[in-house]
Amino acid sequence: MKSHYLEILKEHGLVSIPEADETALAFYHEIHNTIFDENTPFNIKESSIAKDPNDESAMITCHLQLQMGVRGHEAVSYLMSKWYQCLSYSSAVFESVQRRDSDDEIKIEIFTLSKESGCSFLFVINGL
Repeated sequence: MKSHYLEILKEHGLVSIPEADETALAFYHEIHNTIFDENTPFNIKESSIAKDPNDESAMITCHLQLQMGVRGHEAVSYLMSKWYQCLSYSSAVFESVQRRDSDDEIKIEIFTLSKESGCSFLFVINGL
């Protein structure tokens, strides 16, 4: 996946994500403040968010544990709603959202790019 993102960056005139450390840190805080609200379907104590600005395929990785009784599709709907309402770039020049399901987890990979910056995310929803 890494080379795919690098190709997309090149198509938009970039060789890397500008200010990757600052971008990852900003999204790290925004994700934490956005998806862990009072209506979250995720168990906050058993979920984690990590940042690695040097990993073009997953600058932000979120392991999200479902709360008891919550179904996977409900969590995905909640997460994507928060993504489009609060987290995605309003002036994105490129955005890719890919979902992969297995018996025990759902992975959502997002790569978003604005004129000024970009970020890649891996959301792993566990506890299905």
